[in-house]
Amino acid sequence: MARARVRNSPGGGSKIDTLYYDAEQVVGSESDGDGGTRDKVIQKKIAIDLYMQKSFVTDTSKPTPAATKDIGFKMKCEETKDEVFGSDISVMVKEMRSKLDHRFRITWKRWFLVRINPVRVFNGIGSGLELSWENIERGEAYDGSILMRRYNAYADVNSSHWVVTTWPENFIERGKMIAAIEATAENEALLDNARVQVDVLRNKLVELLGPQLIMETLHRLASGGTFIGYDPKNGSDPTDM
Repeated sequence: MARARVRNSPGGGSKIDTLYYDAEQVVGSESDGDGGTRDKVIQKKIAIDLYMQKSFVTDTSKPTPAATKDIGFKMKCEETKDEVFGSDISVMVKEMRSKLDHRFRITWKRWFLVRINPVRVFNGIGSGLELSWENIERGEAYDGSILMRRYNAYADVNSSHWVVTTWPENFIERGKMIAAIEATAENEALLDNARVQVDVLRNKLVELLGPQLIMETLHRLASGGTFIGYDPKNGSDPTDM
């Protein structure tokens, strides 16, 4: 009786499907809206090919085709050269995603984008200011580039609410530079203290421009005085020193 021999399917097997993994990647540049350029970040689709592999038992005394001995699967990501082998595709998907999550993972940290904006006066003529800050996120991509992620609550249902761009060298809005600081508990407390001081200044302006002191204040300002540091109780002003 002829001896049986085992052989595998040629090459990597038969390709039966392609799966995709989403990752952020910098591709080229785009206008930053202020006359300059910035890196363009896109959601890139990473292809994962799924192959079916067979092993055959062939008996040289019998005609082809050979009987199938075993069936398995292979997943391969050509871009990263990661491979996963197994017989349960759902388990293999989890393992491959774990590999790619580790490779493409971005660790996001919360930051504050801090602004001082003028307040629009709708009735009459005047001026004012607004201190505000918003949450943004800073992360490092697998290729070493630093990214910024901001939440867009107004995105439509077919779009991602997270907008990812490269971390700018300077934060500029409407031609003016604004500040970004890490969202630590200490920095949050410092910003909250600054907010309280703005409230204190507003209350002081209410007093200095109230009916009892308004003319005195206006004449003092016209003579080079300031709002800041003036004590109406004793009439002291640091600019007088």
